[in-house]
Amino acid sequence: VYDNVAFALRIHGRHTRAQIDARVRECLALVGLSDKADSYPARLSGGQKQRVAIA
Repeated sequence: VYDNVAFALRIHGRHTRAQIDARVRECLALVGLSDKADSYPARLSGGQKQRVAIA
C-alpha cells in the first residue's frame, strides 16, 4: 500500500525520499489506513482499497 501511494510522488521526481515518506504517512493517516502501510493491496477490503485510491 505504501508503495502505491508513493508511486506518483516518485515519478514526479521533485521530492526527497524523506519528503515522500512524510507525505505518504500523512495521507494514509488522513484516510485512516496508517496501520495498513505495509499490507499488500489484495489483503484490503473494497472500502480500504477505495481509501488508498483517495490517498
